Amino acid sequence: MDQTISLRIEGIYDIRTAQFLRGEGITHFSFDFRPKSFNFLQQYRFLEIMDSALYLGQTYFLHYENEKDFVVAKMLNDFASLAKGSVNLKDQLLLEFSDVREVEYYESFGMPFFWHYQLCRGREEILRSPKLKGVVFSDTFLEDAIRLKEWASIVQTCRQNGVQVVVSGAWDFSFKFSQKLYPEKILDIDMLSLPIDNSVEVCYRNVDLYKLRDGMSALPKEVFTTTHIS
Repeated sequence: MDQTISLRIEGIYDIRTAQFLRGEGITHFSFDFRPKSFNFLQQYRFLEIMDSALYLGQTYFLHYENEKDFVVAKMLNDFASLAKGSVNLKDQLLLEFSDVREVEYYESFGMPFFWHYQLCRGREEILRSPKLKGVVFSDTFLEDAIRLKEWASIVQTCRQNGVQVVVSGAWDFSFKFSQKLYPEKILDIDMLSLPIDNSVEVCYRNVDLYKLRDGMSALPKEVFTTTHIS
């Protein structure tokens, strides 16, 4: 296999789901701290989840948008206190931003970060940041870029800057993977990020673990590395 892709689940909001995913072999978890998001998670709830499900070898993404710097800094300090040296913060904890700010804002936390790609002024400076570890593209952006024959050039820019390429898609996008409509050689991505949403919920903020397992099971196992679902 020329390429393997990590699988990340985003928008986790409860201990039950986090523990289930860990049991299924998932090692990349994203938590959403954007107040307008359906998956918004308060800081104290996140720390409760981490208190029961913090493990070595896993990667935790903290997703913010237009947040005050002291709020992000407080989270990092509280997480460090909870971890008590049991994890390497700069290896296992990553900030994730879906806003447009000066690059100095993202770098001010002294932490590696992922950025949701946008066609905006200042993006070149963000893409050149030594703290940038990954760029997140929406599935719709990717499909448009493939149609316009621009995707390969975008990926090449990311590779030249030494950052990972992530696609955040809906579950119907994962179906295209399962049907091999988008071969991994064409996409050339490092990670696929799939959400906790109504596709895998019984009702609002109540995850159906059977649907979640079925959705992950449909992905081609020879491509994805972070699940051992049979």
